[in-house]
Amino acid sequence: MIDEAFLRGLPKVELHCHLEGSVPADTFLDLSARHGVALPTRDPDHVYDFTSFLGFLDLYYLVCESVRDAADFERAVYDSLARGVRTGNLRYREMFFSPTNHTYVDYPTMVAGLTAGIEAAEADFGVRCRIIADINRRQSPAVALELVETVLAHPSPYVVGIGMDDDEDSGPPELFAEAYALAARGGLKRTAHAGEMGSSINVRTSLEVLGCDRIDHGYAMVLDPSVMALVRDSGVHVTGAWFVNNFHAGVFTDGVDPASTPLAAMIRAGLPVSLNTDDPTMIPTDLVAEYGNVASALGLDRAAVVQLAANAIDGAWLDDGDKASLRKELAAASVA
Repeated sequence: MIDEAFLRGLPKVELHCHLEGSVPADTFLDLSARHGVALPTRDPDHVYDFTSFLGFLDLYYLVCESVRDAADFERAVYDSLARGVRTGNLRYREMFFSPTNHTYVDYPTMVAGLTAGIEAAEADFGVRCRIIADINRRQSPAVALELVETVLAHPSPYVVGIGMDDDEDSGPPELFAEAYALAARGGLKRTAHAGEMGSSINVRTSLEVLGCDRIDHGYAMVLDPSVMALVRDSGVHVTGAWFVNNFHAGVFTDGVDPASTPLAAMIRAGLPVSLNTDDPTMIPTDLVAEYGNVASALGLDRAAVVQLAANAIDGAWLDDGDKASLRKELAAASVA
Protein backbone atom coordinates (compact mmCIF):
# COMPACT_ATOMS: atom_id res chain seq x y z
CA MET A 1 0.00 0.00 0.00
CA ILE A 2 1.42 3.37 -1.06
CA ASP A 3 0.85 6.02 1.58
CA GLU A 4 -1.21 9.09 0.74
CA ALA A 5 1.54 11.47 1.84
CA PHE A 6 3.80 10.12 -0.91
CA LEU A 7 1.04 10.42 -3.51
CA ARG A 8 0.14 13.90 -2.37
CA GLY A 9 3.75 15.06 -2.48
CA LEU A 10 4.43 13.94 -6.04
CA PRO A 11 4.53 16.93 -8.40
CA LYS A 12 2.00 16.19 -11.11
CA VAL A 13 1.37 17.07 -14.73
CA GLU A 14 -2.16 16.78 -16.06
CA LEU A 15 -3.02 16.60 -19.75
CA HIS A 16 -6.76 15.90 -19.71
CA CYS A 17 -8.89 18.28 -17.70
CA HIS A 18 -11.80 20.42 -18.90
CA LEU A 19 -12.15 23.97 -17.66
CA GLU A 20 -15.93 23.70 -17.57
CA GLY A 21 -15.77 20.39 -15.70
CA SER A 22 -13.31 21.64 -13.11
CA VAL A 23 -15.03 24.80 -11.86
CA PRO A 24 -15.54 24.44 -8.08
CA ALA A 25 -19.18 24.21 -7.01
CA ASP A 26 -19.13 27.51 -5.11
CA THR A 27 -17.70 29.30 -8.14
CA PHE A 28 -20.34 27.74 -10.40
CA LEU A 29 -23.10 28.85 -8.04
CA ASP A 30 -21.75 32.40 -7.91
CA LEU A 31 -21.38 32.72 -11.68
CA SER A 32 -24.77 31.16 -12.44
CA ALA A 33 -26.46 33.53 -9.97
CA ARG A 34 -24.65 36.49 -11.48
CA HIS A 35 -26.09 35.70 -14.91
CA GLY A 36 -29.50 34.40 -13.85
CA VAL A 37 -28.89 30.81 -14.97
CA ALA A 38 -31.49 28.47 -13.46
CA LEU A 39 -30.05 25.32 -11.87
CA PRO A 40 -31.75 22.12 -10.68
CA THR A 41 -30.45 22.91 -7.18
CA ARG A 42 -28.30 25.51 -5.49
CA ASP A 43 -27.00 23.06 -2.91
CA PRO A 44 -23.20 23.00 -3.40
CA ASP A 45 -23.10 19.37 -2.31
CA HIS A 46 -25.52 18.32 -5.06
CA VAL A 47 -25.29 20.93 -7.81
CA TYR A 48 -23.09 18.57 -9.82
CA ASP A 49 -25.24 15.45 -9.37
CA PHE A 50 -25.95 13.47 -12.55
CA THR A 51 -27.01 9.90 -13.36
CA SER A 52 -25.92 9.37 -16.98
CA PHE A 53 -23.35 10.60 -19.45
CA LEU A 54 -25.90 12.66 -21.37
CA GLY A 55 -27.13 14.07 -18.06
CA PHE A 56 -23.55 14.99 -17.31
CA LEU A 57 -23.36 16.82 -20.64
CA ASP A 58 -26.56 18.76 -19.90
CA LEU A 59 -25.01 19.92 -16.63
CA TYR A 60 -21.77 20.75 -18.41
CA TYR A 61 -23.69 23.11 -20.71
CA LEU A 62 -25.12 24.90 -17.68
CA VAL A 63 -21.55 25.62 -16.58
CA CYS A 64 -20.80 26.94 -20.08
CA GLU A 65 -23.86 29.18 -19.90
CA SER A 66 -22.65 30.58 -16.59
CA VAL A 67 -19.17 31.54 -17.81
CA ARG A 68 -19.90 34.52 -20.05
CA ASP A 69 -17.27 37.25 -19.91
CA ALA A 70 -13.55 37.78 -19.39
CA ALA A 71 -13.90 38.08 -15.62
CA ASP A 72 -15.80 34.78 -15.51
CA PHE A 73 -13.12 32.96 -17.50
CA GLU A 74 -10.42 34.48 -15.33
CA ARG A 75 -12.08 33.33 -12.13
CA ALA A 76 -13.02 29.90 -13.49
CA VAL A 77 -9.49 28.99 -14.59
CA TYR A 78 -7.86 30.50 -11.50
CA ASP A 79 -10.17 28.63 -9.11
CA SER A 80 -9.75 25.41 -11.09
CA LEU A 81 -5.95 25.61 -10.96
CA ALA A 82 -5.99 26.57 -7.29
CA ARG A 83 -8.02 23.45 -6.52
CA GLY A 84 -5.60 21.32 -8.56
CA VAL A 85 -2.64 22.63 -6.58
CA ARG A 86 -4.41 22.22 -3.25
CA THR A 87 -5.74 18.71 -3.82
CA GLY A 88 -3.01 17.15 -5.95
CA ASN A 89 0.20 19.20 -6.03
CA LEU A 90 -0.48 20.14 -9.65
CA ARG A 91 2.56 21.69 -11.33
CA TYR A 92 1.48 21.91 -14.97
CA ARG A 93 -1.82 21.38 -16.77
CA GLU A 94 -3.01 21.37 -20.36
CA MET A 95 -6.66 22.30 -20.04
CA PHE A 96 -9.49 21.97 -22.53
CA PHE A 97 -12.07 24.68 -22.99
CA SER A 98 -15.08 24.65 -25.31
CA PRO A 99 -15.31 28.01 -27.13
CA THR A 100 -18.37 27.19 -29.24
CA ASN A 101 -20.37 26.26 -26.13
CA HIS A 102 -20.01 29.79 -24.76
CA THR A 103 -22.49 31.69 -26.91
CA TYR A 104 -22.45 34.97 -24.95
CA VAL A 105 -18.81 35.89 -25.56
CA ASP A 106 -16.33 36.02 -28.43
CA TYR A 107 -13.15 33.99 -28.64
CA PRO A 108 -10.61 36.80 -28.03
CA THR A 109 -12.46 37.79 -24.85
CA MET A 110 -12.38 34.20 -23.61
CA VAL A 111 -8.64 33.95 -24.21
CA ALA A 112 -7.99 37.30 -22.54
CA GLY A 113 -9.81 36.12 -19.42
CA LEU A 114 -8.10 32.74 -19.44
CA THR A 115 -4.70 34.38 -19.85
CA ALA A 116 -5.29 36.66 -16.86
CA GLY A 117 -6.41 33.75 -14.68
CA ILE A 118 -3.52 31.51 -15.74
CA GLU A 119 -0.95 34.20 -15.09
CA ALA A 120 -2.45 34.99 -11.69
CA ALA A 121 -2.43 31.31 -10.70
CA GLU A 122 1.19 30.94 -11.75
CA ALA A 123 2.14 34.02 -9.74
CA ASP A 124 0.26 32.82 -6.65
CA PHE A 125 0.89 29.06 -6.73
CA GLY A 126 3.71 28.41 -9.19
CA VAL A 127 1.44 26.24 -11.36
CA ARG A 128 1.64 26.60 -15.12
CA CYS A 129 -1.16 26.02 -17.62
CA ARG A 130 -1.73 25.93 -21.35
CA ILE A 131 -5.06 25.71 -23.19
CA ILE A 132 -6.57 23.36 -25.79
CA ALA A 133 -9.57 24.65 -27.79
CA ASP A 134 -12.12 21.86 -27.99
CA ILE A 135 -14.35 21.05 -30.95
CA ASN A 136 -17.86 19.95 -29.96
CA ARG A 137 -18.58 16.94 -32.14
CA ARG A 138 -22.35 17.40 -31.71
CA GLN A 139 -21.92 20.61 -33.70
CA SER A 140 -21.23 20.64 -37.44
CA PRO A 141 -17.89 20.21 -39.21
CA ALA A 142 -18.39 23.77 -40.51
CA VAL A 143 -18.50 25.06 -36.92
CA ALA A 144 -15.33 23.08 -36.16
CA LEU A 145 -13.53 24.54 -39.17
CA GLU A 146 -14.58 28.05 -38.20
CA LEU A 147 -13.27 27.47 -34.67
CA VAL A 148 -9.85 26.44 -35.96
CA GLU A 149 -9.80 29.45 -38.28
CA THR A 150 -10.58 31.66 -35.29
CA VAL A 151 -7.86 30.11 -33.15
CA LEU A 152 -5.30 30.64 -35.90
CA ALA A 153 -6.49 34.20 -36.52
CA HIS A 154 -5.97 35.08 -32.84
CA PRO A 155 -2.71 33.34 -31.85
CA SER A 156 -1.85 33.11 -28.17
CA PRO A 157 1.14 31.48 -26.47
CA TYR A 158 -1.36 29.95 -24.05
CA VAL A 159 -3.42 28.15 -26.72
CA VAL A 160 -1.28 25.24 -27.89
CA GLY A 161 -3.69 22.92 -29.69
CA ILE A 162 -7.16 21.67 -30.50
CA GLY A 163 -9.16 18.75 -29.19
CA MET A 164 -12.59 17.22 -29.69
CA ASP A 165 -15.13 16.10 -27.11
CA ASP A 166 -18.83 15.50 -26.36
CA ASP A 167 -20.95 12.50 -27.40
CA GLU A 168 -18.77 10.28 -29.58
CA ASP A 169 -21.66 8.59 -31.38
CA SER A 170 -22.90 11.97 -32.58
CA GLY A 171 -19.72 12.93 -34.39
CA PRO A 172 -17.26 10.31 -35.66
CA PRO A 173 -13.78 11.75 -36.12
CA GLU A 174 -13.65 11.52 -39.92
CA LEU A 175 -16.28 14.28 -40.16
CA PHE A 176 -13.74 16.76 -38.80
CA ALA A 177 -10.78 15.91 -41.02
CA GLU A 178 -10.77 19.34 -42.70
CA ALA A 179 -10.60 21.18 -39.38
CA TYR A 180 -7.75 18.99 -38.18
CA ALA A 181 -5.85 19.39 -41.44
CA LEU A 182 -6.09 23.17 -41.09
CA ALA A 183 -4.89 22.95 -37.47
CA ALA A 184 -1.90 20.89 -38.60
CA ARG A 185 -1.00 23.42 -41.29
CA GLY A 186 -1.28 26.16 -38.69
CA GLY A 187 1.16 24.44 -36.33
CA LEU A 188 -1.37 23.48 -33.65
CA LYS A 189 -1.07 20.26 -31.68
CA ARG A 190 -3.99 17.87 -32.07
CA THR A 191 -5.82 15.43 -29.83
CA ALA A 192 -9.32 13.93 -29.70
CA HIS A 193 -11.59 12.05 -27.35
CA ALA A 194 -11.74 8.68 -29.09
CA GLY A 195 -12.80 5.27 -27.91
CA GLU A 196 -14.16 6.73 -24.69
CA MET A 197 -17.37 4.78 -25.12
CA GLY A 198 -17.45 4.32 -28.89
CA SER A 199 -15.78 1.95 -31.29
CA SER A 200 -12.06 1.25 -31.36
CA ILE A 201 -12.15 2.36 -35.00
CA ASN A 202 -12.44 5.94 -33.71
CA VAL A 203 -8.99 5.61 -32.16
CA ARG A 204 -7.55 4.40 -35.46
CA THR A 205 -9.30 7.14 -37.42
CA SER A 206 -8.10 9.83 -35.01
CA LEU A 207 -4.53 8.71 -35.62
CA GLU A 208 -4.62 7.89 -39.32
CA VAL A 209 -7.10 10.50 -40.59
CA LEU A 210 -6.92 13.35 -38.08
CA GLY A 211 -3.20 12.99 -37.43
CA CYS A 212 -3.61 13.29 -33.67
CA ASP A 213 -0.53 13.77 -31.51
CA ARG A 214 -2.42 12.33 -28.51
CA ILE A 215 -5.53 10.27 -27.82
CA ASP A 216 -7.90 11.12 -24.97
CA HIS A 217 -9.43 8.12 -23.15
CA GLY A 218 -9.02 5.50 -25.89
CA TYR A 219 -10.48 2.69 -23.76
CA ALA A 220 -12.21 0.90 -26.65
CA MET A 221 -8.81 0.08 -28.15
CA VAL A 222 -8.59 -2.93 -25.84
CA LEU A 223 -11.32 -4.56 -27.95
CA ASP A 224 -9.07 -4.62 -31.01
CA PRO A 225 -5.48 -5.90 -30.70
CA SER A 226 -4.56 -4.24 -33.99
CA VAL A 227 -5.50 -0.82 -32.60
CA MET A 228 -3.59 -1.52 -29.40
CA ALA A 229 -0.58 -2.40 -31.55
CA LEU A 230 -1.02 0.77 -33.61
CA VAL A 231 -0.98 2.92 -30.48
CA ARG A 232 1.99 1.07 -29.03
CA ASP A 233 4.00 1.26 -32.25
CA SER A 234 3.20 4.93 -32.82
CA GLY A 235 4.20 5.91 -29.30
CA VAL A 236 1.23 8.27 -29.19
CA HIS A 237 0.39 9.30 -25.65
CA VAL A 238 -3.00 8.34 -24.18
CA THR A 239 -4.64 10.45 -21.48
CA GLY A 240 -6.64 8.24 -19.13
CA ALA A 241 -8.99 9.01 -16.27
CA TRP A 242 -9.53 6.20 -13.77
CA PHE A 243 -12.87 7.34 -12.38
CA VAL A 244 -14.32 8.07 -15.81
CA ASN A 245 -13.10 4.76 -17.22
CA ASN A 246 -14.72 2.93 -14.33
CA PHE A 247 -17.93 4.95 -14.61
CA HIS A 248 -18.31 3.92 -18.26
CA ALA A 249 -17.38 0.33 -17.42
CA GLY A 250 -20.11 0.13 -14.79
CA VAL A 251 -17.71 -0.56 -11.94
CA PHE A 252 -19.67 1.55 -9.48
CA THR A 253 -23.03 0.09 -10.44
CA ASP A 254 -22.38 -3.46 -11.60
CA GLY A 255 -19.61 -4.60 -9.29
CA VAL A 256 -17.01 -5.02 -12.03
CA ASP A 257 -13.47 -5.55 -10.77
CA PRO A 258 -11.60 -2.25 -11.37
CA ALA A 259 -8.46 -4.20 -12.19
CA SER A 260 -10.21 -5.73 -15.22
CA THR A 261 -11.27 -2.46 -16.84
CA PRO A 262 -9.82 -1.09 -20.11
CA LEU A 263 -7.55 1.53 -18.56
CA ALA A 264 -6.05 -1.13 -16.30
CA ALA A 265 -5.33 -3.28 -19.37
CA MET A 266 -3.72 -0.32 -21.15
CA ILE A 267 -1.44 0.38 -18.18
CA ARG A 268 -0.48 -3.28 -17.84
CA ALA A 269 0.32 -3.41 -21.56
CA GLY A 270 2.89 -0.68 -21.03
CA LEU A 271 1.20 1.90 -23.23
CA PRO A 272 2.30 5.53 -22.67
CA VAL A 273 -0.69 6.36 -20.46
CA SER A 274 -1.08 9.23 -18.00
CA LEU A 275 -3.62 9.71 -15.22
CA ASN A 276 -5.92 12.72 -15.26
CA THR A 277 -9.03 14.02 -13.54
CA ASP A 278 -11.03 14.95 -16.69
CA ASP A 279 -13.88 16.81 -14.91
CA PRO A 280 -12.76 16.77 -11.29
CA THR A 281 -15.43 18.89 -9.64
CA MET A 282 -18.33 17.36 -11.53
CA ILE A 283 -17.28 13.74 -11.03
CA PRO A 284 -15.75 14.42 -8.32
CA THR A 285 -12.13 13.34 -8.04
CA ASP A 286 -8.60 14.71 -7.74
CA LEU A 287 -5.13 13.61 -8.82
CA VAL A 288 -4.29 11.99 -5.49
CA ALA A 289 -7.43 9.85 -5.76
CA GLU A 290 -6.67 8.94 -9.38
CA TYR A 291 -3.14 7.81 -8.57
CA GLY A 292 -4.15 6.12 -5.33
CA ASN A 293 -7.02 4.15 -6.84
CA VAL A 294 -4.90 2.92 -9.74
CA ALA A 295 -2.06 1.93 -7.42
CA SER A 296 -4.46 0.03 -5.17
CA ALA A 297 -6.37 -1.74 -7.94
CA LEU A 298 -3.27 -2.78 -9.90
CA GLY A 299 -0.96 -3.36 -6.93
CA LEU A 300 1.59 -0.82 -8.16
CA ASP A 301 4.72 0.00 -6.23
CA ARG A 302 6.27 3.45 -5.89
CA ALA A 303 8.40 3.07 -9.00
CA ALA A 304 5.35 2.25 -11.13
CA VAL A 305 3.44 5.21 -9.75
CA VAL A 306 6.36 7.52 -10.46
CA GLN A 307 6.48 6.12 -14.00
CA LEU A 308 2.85 7.14 -14.52
CA ALA A 309 3.72 10.64 -13.37
CA ALA A 310 6.70 10.63 -15.74
CA ASN A 311 4.46 9.49 -18.59
CA ALA A 312 2.46 12.70 -18.20
CA ILE A 313 5.61 14.79 -18.51
CA ASP A 314 6.63 12.84 -21.62
CA GLY A 315 3.21 13.41 -23.20
CA ALA A 316 3.05 17.14 -22.49
CA TRP A 317 3.24 19.67 -25.30
CA LEU A 318 6.27 21.36 -23.76
CA ASP A 319 9.79 21.93 -25.00
CA ASP A 320 12.63 19.69 -23.85
CA GLY A 321 13.91 22.22 -21.29
CA ASP A 322 10.56 22.50 -19.53
CA LYS A 323 10.20 18.73 -19.49
CA ALA A 324 13.67 18.33 -18.03
CA SER A 325 12.81 20.73 -15.20
CA LEU A 326 9.64 18.80 -14.40
CA ARG A 327 11.50 15.47 -14.47
CA LYS A 328 14.09 16.86 -12.06
CA GLU A 329 11.32 17.98 -9.68
CA LEU A 330 9.64 14.57 -9.91
CA ALA A 331 12.91 12.73 -9.27
CA ALA A 332 13.59 14.78 -6.16
CA ALA A 333 10.12 14.07 -4.75
CA SER A 334 10.38 10.36 -5.59
CA VAL A 335 13.26 9.79 -3.19
CA ALA A 336 12.04 12.09 -0.44
